[in-house]
Amino acid sequence: MIDLHAIIEQQAALIKQQAALIEQQAAIIKAQALQIEKLTFELATLKRRLFGRSSEAADTLSVQGQLFAAAATIELDPAPASAPKLPRTPSAQGKAKQQPKREILPPGLPREERVIDVPEAAKVGLVKIAEDCSERLAYRPGQHYVLRTIRPRYADPKNPDAGVQQMPAPASVIPGGILDESVLADVAISKFADHLPLTRQIDRFSRQGVTLSLSTLSENLLTVASLWLKPLIDALWQILRQRSSLHVDETVLPSLPERGSSLPGTQKTRLWTYLNTADPPIILFHYTDTKAGAHVEQVLADWSAPTPTEPSRVCYLHADAASNYEALYRKQPGIKPVNCWAHARRKFYAIAGESPVRIFAHDTVEQMDALFAFERAWKDLSNAERQAKRQTEALPQLAHIQAMLQQKLASLSPNSATAKAISYLLKRWDNFSRYTERGDLQMSNNPADRALRKAALGRKNFLFVGNERGGEAAAIYYSLIETAKANGIEPTQWLQNALRELPKRKGSCFDDVKDLLPIRGAGQL
Repeated sequence: MIDLHAIIEQQAALIKQQAALIEQQAAIIKAQALQIEKLTFELATLKRRLFGRSSEAADTLSVQGQLFAAAATIELDPAPASAPKLPRTPSAQGKAKQQPKREILPPGLPREERVIDVPEAAKVGLVKIAEDCSERLAYRPGQHYVLRTIRPRYADPKNPDAGVQQMPAPASVIPGGILDESVLADVAISKFADHLPLTRQIDRFSRQGVTLSLSTLSENLLTVASLWLKPLIDALWQILRQRSSLHVDETVLPSLPERGSSLPGTQKTRLWTYLNTADPPIILFHYTDTKAGAHVEQVLADWSAPTPTEPSRVCYLHADAASNYEALYRKQPGIKPVNCWAHARRKFYAIAGESPVRIFAHDTVEQMDALFAFERAWKDLSNAERQAKRQTEALPQLAHIQAMLQQKLASLSPNSATAKAISYLLKRWDNFSRYTERGDLQMSNNPADRALRKAALGRKNFLFVGNERGGEAAAIYYSLIETAKANGIEPTQWLQNALRELPKRKGSCFDDVKDLLPIRGAGQL
């Protein structure tokens, strides 16, 4: 007799087994679908980086119609590049090198003379017996010329023991050097503002019949930076640290390992920027060997420490949501992070740009653009008026975006690109909304991105800096040039005047150099 009960149980077990197998296969299919979605998104992102447009304006999205018609274009900076190269300097180790021959200035160049003579009252009864003459290559826009400095010497033939009367040689940043301060300033600006490598500048000199070596230009720039311009940088840092809000960001600055080092190839050293856009704006750069947060801790040490005028000092740091800043926030609770909405928007913009139909990312970009539109409309308001507007108009919009993101996140797989973009924003919501606390804070960290972008062309032209000394010199020149430009000061003339004046100063403390700083109102500091 057939046992129907056993057959039914057997069939039930088989059905249960098949159901489990179907469930397992469904889980595999879902995982594979998510992986395909992830890889498709990554592939599209890479293709866009290689071949696509760099603009992130809303009107470049493929599916929008009239959705973004009311939102004006938002300028978002592309990923910043890096900075220029200073040629390697001769190593102190190894065999002693022969003394290089001094370059000879061609006789065909125009000559101008300046005579530094003994005062007439001191020449009474004296007879000119000889004169000292030195020649240096000088520059005026469009033309190099030779500046002849003549210093007559006088002696009293009736009183030979009285000695010789002669005016001292003018102070110079490179004593005995062949390059005038005007040439040094022009070479520095051409390299760090116009991104013209020294090798190309040497070609430019040669077209005028002037033969200069790469080592001469390189060593002169390095010496000027470390010996003369460093006090100006220290003074600017002193002013910048007094401000209660800063922007910070960093980018790769490839460098060559030191001679004799076992490190292979170029090293990914870093160029940081610290800035504040208040009047007068100050933009400073800092070179480090890594991107470790310890460098930021060192630069901003005691930044939030109480002062007599601010016993409960609170400082705001506009920065990316990166882990290398976390130790700084733990050690200095008085520093509050202000994260960048441009970075958060970029994640949703990338997702929306890859979809052939309108999706949630399009809605999110549109809502974020409303926040940026507020800031453009309020840019001419005072800080107090802007803060009031943010409290009454920006905060409700922020609450709407937060609720929209929270609702959507509940329906998404945690591994999807949209879920990751939402989580990135919601986990740091207090940091992203903190800009509404004060009117002088900014919604994005774009000022730091723009500052680093100044070094982008440098990296394309110079590829790397020669060594640590070259990286530090690059940071000094970038700091002074970009600060001068931000203050509406022509950097070439300013640098030339500073190089002529610095050797005359007795010291290098703040009070000795403050009037030479490339900022508006430097004389009133």
